[in-house]
Amino acid sequence: MREGGTGGAERGEGGRAAFPRAPRPVAAPGPAAAPRSFGLVAPGYLVRLSAHAGRFRDWLAQSLGDELNAGGGFAWAIVAFAVGAAIYLGLPHEPSFVALTGLAAAALATLIYRRRRAEHAFGTLVAVMAILGVWFGSLESIRSAGPRLDRERIVTVTGRIVGEETVLKGATRASVAVVDMTAKRLEKSAVPALITVTFRAGPATPRNGEAVRFLAKMRPLQGPVMPGGYDFARRAFFDGRGATGFAMGKITRVDLGPAPFAMAALAAVADLRHTIAERIRASLPGASGAIAAAMIVGEQRGIPDAENDALRMSGLSHIISISGLHMSLVASGVFLVVRFLLALIPPIALRFPIKKWAAGAALFAISFYMMLAGDQVAAERSYVMCAIMLFAILIGRPALSMRNVALSALLLLARDPAQVVEPSFLMSYLAVIALIGSYQAWRQFRLSHPQSAVARDVGPIAHVLRSAAGYAAAAMVSSLIATVATASVIADQFFRGTPYGMLSNLVVLPVIDLIAMPMAVLACLVMPFGLEAYPLSVMGLAIDYMDAIGAFAAGLPGGAGLIGRIHPWSNALAIAGLLWLCLWQRPWRLLGISPMLVALALAPFAERPDVLVADEGLPIAVRGADGELHVLGAKSNRFVTANWLTADAAPSTPADARAKLDPSLAAGWRCDPLGCVYRDPGALRLPARGIVYVTDPKAFEEDCRLAAVVITRLTAPEDCRSTALVIDRASLARSGAVAIRFRSEALADRSDGLHIATTTNPSSIAPDESLPLVAEDADPDPPLARVAVSLADASRPWINRPPETPRPPAKAPPAVSPAEPQHPTTPVQPDAPQKAGPDATNEPAADVPQPSTEALLPSPTAEVPASAVQPTADPTTAEPRRPALTGPVLKAKKAKPAIAADRLPLDPTAAPDADSPPAE
Repeated sequence: MREGGTGGAERGEGGRAAFPRAPRPVAAPGPAAAPRSFGLVAPGYLVRLSAHAGRFRDWLAQSLGDELNAGGGFAWAIVAFAVGAAIYLGLPHEPSFVALTGLAAAALATLIYRRRRAEHAFGTLVAVMAILGVWFGSLESIRSAGPRLDRERIVTVTGRIVGEETVLKGATRASVAVVDMTAKRLEKSAVPALITVTFRAGPATPRNGEAVRFLAKMRPLQGPVMPGGYDFARRAFFDGRGATGFAMGKITRVDLGPAPFAMAALAAVADLRHTIAERIRASLPGASGAIAAAMIVGEQRGIPDAENDALRMSGLSHIISISGLHMSLVASGVFLVVRFLLALIPPIALRFPIKKWAAGAALFAISFYMMLAGDQVAAERSYVMCAIMLFAILIGRPALSMRNVALSALLLLARDPAQVVEPSFLMSYLAVIALIGSYQAWRQFRLSHPQSAVARDVGPIAHVLRSAAGYAAAAMVSSLIATVATASVIADQFFRGTPYGMLSNLVVLPVIDLIAMPMAVLACLVMPFGLEAYPLSVMGLAIDYMDAIGAFAAGLPGGAGLIGRIHPWSNALAIAGLLWLCLWQRPWRLLGISPMLVALALAPFAERPDVLVADEGLPIAVRGADGELHVLGAKSNRFVTANWLTADAAPSTPADARAKLDPSLAAGWRCDPLGCVYRDPGALRLPARGIVYVTDPKAFEEDCRLAAVVITRLTAPEDCRSTALVIDRASLARSGAVAIRFRSEALADRSDGLHIATTTNPSSIAPDESLPLVAEDADPDPPLARVAVSLADASRPWINRPPETPRPPAKAPPAVSPAEPQHPTTPVQPDAPQKAGPDATNEPAADVPQPSTEALLPSPTAEVPASAVQPTADPTTAEPRRPALTGPVLKAKKAKPAIAADRLPLDPTAAPDADSPPAE
C-alpha cells in the first residue's frame, strides 16, 4: 500500500512548478465520521474537490506573485490610475475635491496598513491607484480653471504672441497671452488668459514675442458636434485656452514692457521653430515643403487637404506627426553614430562606457528635437518614453520593458490626466504595449522551443537576402500588430479603418527611415550655413514617393475605409482585452482574446440617430426613407456636416462621405420665407407630422400645432412645448448638439403629441427650460423618441453655458384669413430670421453668425410665387396651415458666413478651423 503522496511539486512545461500535490491524509485509528453530504454527493468526492481547490488556490497565488514580481503589478497599477482618470472625466457631476482628498488619504492609509501586516496588497494597490486617478483629475481641473469667453463677441484684444503656426492660404494661427480684452457688456471675469487667433497673410503678421492690439471676432470653444463625440472644449479647457477666433482689420504693435523671463524664453523657442518651418517651405515649396515642416518642427496645418486625406486613408498620417517614429529614429541614429565613432578609438572604447556616452548624446539630441517640436501631445509623450529608455541605459537597466512604458504613462497622466481619453495617447501607448507584449511572447516561445542552429558559412549574397527578408518580415509583423492594436481607437474616434495601412507602411517606412529622416537631420545641421536646400531636395523626393503611395492606396476599392460609428462599448472592450493579453505573461493572458472578439461582434450595432441638430441650430440632418441623412444648411458648418456624414457612413459606402457635400444632400427639405419643412411618407421612423425649421416668428402658431419637431434659432413660445418637441435658442444653449432617435415604426401613423425620454440627467435639463421629457398631451405609452444631448451636465468645469436669463412671453402673430395669402411674396431667407417688431427676444444676437444655405437652394434671386404661398387645408385638421411646400426649392439671398471653414477635416480631435478668417 502506497503511503502519503509525493510531497514535492511536479515540474510542468517550461520548467515551472505545476499544481503541487498535497500529501494524502492518513486515517486515524478507530471509526471516523464521514463528511455529511446529505445524500447529494459521495463524501470522498467532497474531500477530493477540497484538495483540488486548495492546490489551485496555492498555484494561483504563486503564479500571480511571480507575475507581479516580474513587473506586471506596476503596469496594472498604472492602468488602474488611468481608469480612475477616465472615470473622473465621465462622471455625471463634478465631485467634491474635499471628499476626494479624504477618500484618497483613507485609501493610502489602508494600503500602508496592509503592507505592514505583510499581507498581499495588490488588490488594495489597484483600488488606491484608481482613487488617485480620480483625485488627480479633479486637481487638474482646479488648476486649469480660468476665465472663458461667455459667447461670441467682437472684442479688442491687447496681448503678446507666444506661439504661431502657418495654416492654409498663408494665414498664421497664433496663441496670444491676453493682457486686456474689451467689448460691450464684457465682464472682466469672462476675459480669458490665453486665446487662439488666426491672422490673415501679409507683411503685418505679428511674430512671436511681439505685443499687439487688434480687433477680433472671438467665440468660446466648441463642444462635441454630436452626442458622444469628441469634446473640443474639454481639451481646450485643460490646455488653458479660453476662446478662439480671427483678427479683423489692422494690427497695431504696442509697448507692454519686457516680457516675463519664462514667456520670453518660450517665445524665443517658438520663433526659432517658426523660422525653421519658413526656411523649409522656402527651400521646398508646395505640399512637400508643408509635409517636411510637419515632420521636422510639427507645423501640420499648412498641409493641403488632398495630401492630408490621402495619408490618413492609407494609414500613413502617423509619419507626418512628430511621435514615437521620429523620436526613436533620432535617438537611435544619434546613439548608433556616436557609439560607432567612439568604438573606432581603442583607448576610449576600452576604458570608458561608450554605450552610456552614446545614450547621453541621444538624450541631448531628442531634448533639442522636442524643443523644436513645440507643444504637441504626441511629441511630448514620445519624448518621455524615449528619455526614460535612454536614462535606463545610463543607470544600467533594461531599456525596453513594460515597466518603463508604464512609468512614462504615469508621468504624463499625473501632469495631465485628461490625456487618458485623447486618441493620440491611446494609440501611442496601445501600439507600444502591443509591440512589447508580442516581443515578450515571441521570446518565451523561442526559449521553450529551441531550434537547431543555422549554418553561418553562407555567402554575402545569401546573407544580404536573408537580412532583407528578415527586415521585411519584421516590418510587416510590426505594422500588423500596431494596426490591430489601434484599430478600435481609430474606428471609435475617426469612424474609419485603414484597410491598406499595413502594405502602405511596408513600402513607405524603409524610404522614410533611410532617406527622409537622415536628410531632415542633416538639413537642420547645415541650416545655419544656408545649405539646407540640398538635403531638403532629397527629402522632398522621399515625401513625393510617400504621397504617391498614399494617393494610390486611398484610391483603391474601399481605400477610404469608412465604417461609420461603432458601438460605444466596443472600444473599451477592445482596449481591456488588449491590455489583458499583453500585460500578463502566463497562459491566462489568452483570455484577453474573448473581450476583443465581443468588441468586434458588437461594433456594427451602434444606434443611428434619426435627427441631428448642431449646437447653433444649423445644420440639421434628418434620416429619410433611403436610410441616408438629408442635411439642411450643410455648408453653414462644413466641419460639423463632414463629421456627421462620416460617423453615419456604412461599410458599403463606396467613396468618402465628403463627396456628399453638394446641393443634393438637402433633398426632401422644402423652404419658404418662414422656414423649412421635411416630410417623407416613406420614412417609417419619422413622425408623419414632419420636422420644421422656423426662421420667422409668424410660423410658430401653425408649426407648433401641426409639426412633431420644431427647430429654431429663435425663442419659441411656451405653449409650443405642449404639442411638439421644441429645440430653440435657449435649449440649444443648454444642451449643445442634439440627437433624436425615434423608437417605433408606428410613429408614422401617430398624430398626437410626442412622448419623449431624455438620456441626460433630468435635473440638468428641465421640461420648462429646455428639451421636454414628456409632452403634456402624450399617452402613457413607452417612449417613442429618445433625446441625447452633447452637454449633459452644467457642473463640469469645461462646459461653458451662457448665464441664465428668464424666458419672456412670446407674442402671438396676428390671425390670417384663410382666403388670403398667409405670407407676403418676399425673398426666402431661411437662415437669417427676420425681425418681429419690437420683441427683441425673437431675434438672434447681433454678433451670432447667420450661416446661409445658398448651396441648398438653386436660384439666387427667386421670389416666392403667389401660387406657392396660398394656404391649403391640412388633411388631419382641415384648417388653413402653411403653404404646401411642393414646388421648386427656393433660393435665399447669399449671405457670407461670419466664420468660414474652408477645410473639411474628418479628424474629430483636430479642432475645426472656425477661427479662420472669411474666405476672400
